[in-house]
Amino acid sequence: MDIVSFLQTFGYVGITSLLIAETGLLVGFFLPGDTLLFAIGILISQNIFTFPVAIFSIVAGALIGDMLGYIIGRVAGPRVFSRKDSLFFDSAHIETTREFYKKYGSFAALIGHFFPIVRTAVPAFAGVGRMSFLSFFLYDVVGIATWTACFVFLGYFFGTSIPNLDRYLEKVLLGLLILSLVPGFVHVLIHKLKSNKT
Repeated sequence: MDIVSFLQTFGYVGITSLLIAETGLLVGFFLPGDTLLFAIGILISQNIFTFPVAIFSIVAGALIGDMLGYIIGRVAGPRVFSRKDSLFFDSAHIETTREFYKKYGSFAALIGHFFPIVRTAVPAFAGVGRMSFLSFFLYDVVGIATWTACFVFLGYFFGTSIPNLDRYLEKVLLGLLILSLVPGFVHVLIHKLKSNKT
């Protein structure tokens, strides 16, 4: 099964699942949210995905994930950030998000979507900080909508601007996939080097 066929078969469910995992399961340091949205825009331009269903899948996944992250932070409190560093958890990323949330407060729930590392942990920080659920929900919805529109339309514009893109669509998607995995491989390498030193 080629890449395009795979995305056609599992795409919408896969989109929602990835976005839930990114923030809801706090493993988003590895997941390519921005790249995923850009690729979806390209696929919409090639009539592989449809705008309404793709946008619904993105928004549903991101919203469910963020609400789950908020609840985890609210229930577990600071303990959720006290784990030891591992392949899926980096205290340096948590510290980056802590400073971001401290600087922007409630507004972080809106603009945090545009920063990959921050996007993963901000919902949990909002829960830990006892931010009003209604306030978080409203900021989050606006943030998700803005983030989705920017990257999906950017991908759509890219897809419609290149003549005969359908001829090498698989190569473009494969390139995006590889590009999105680079940060994860770098993180694994750094973690391995740190482990060897200790």
